[in-house]
Amino acid sequence: MHRILGKHSGVNLGRYFILFTDRAGITSKTYSKLGHITNDNASTNLKTAYEAADRLAQRGILGD
Repeated sequence: MHRILGKHSGVNLGRYFILFTDRAGITSKTYSKLGHITNDNASTNLKTAYEAADRLAQRGILGD
């Protein structure tokens, strides 16, 4: 388990999600095994997914 600092906003949760999946080896700078994501705060699910997708796209590993 990891502590999430700051607000539990979709942007912050998405940022931490990518940090944690990087650490677990699910995502990397050139490859992702990631399929679908959700979290327990339904109001931020979409924003979390968009933030994770944006971060992966910045690495060039997420398509359209």
